[in-house]
Amino acid sequence: MLLAAFLTVVIVAVTSVNADAKQEIPSDVVSAINLACATYGHCAELWRKANCETGGTFDPRAENPSGAAGLFQFLPSTWKTTPYRMFSVYNPYAAALAAGWMHDQGRGGEWACR
Repeated sequence: MLLAAFLTVVIVAVTSVNADAKQEIPSDVVSAINLACATYGHCAELWRKANCETGGTFDPRAENPSGAAGLFQFLPSTWKTTPYRMFSVYNPYAAALAAGWMHDQGRGGEWACR
């Protein structure tokens, strides 16, 4: 019961406006990150990394010349190690859940944005 109350507070507390850029965050991205937060925890880290990795755009189709792609800028070799690899890296739900899973597995330090 306490966990359910905590998750409700966390999900309600996250808004769909990027305060830094004063822009609307796509609703599917908000839902995806909130789902990953509810599933794996690490909510503050996931929001911070999605913001940093996309340069504040929260664009699930973001790409980098290094080959990294998606909301959390997964390299293809890293993406293949997640249980969400059967989905597109551009799917915000798969990317957020994969990022949450990586944090849960102690792999949260594998991003350029820490």
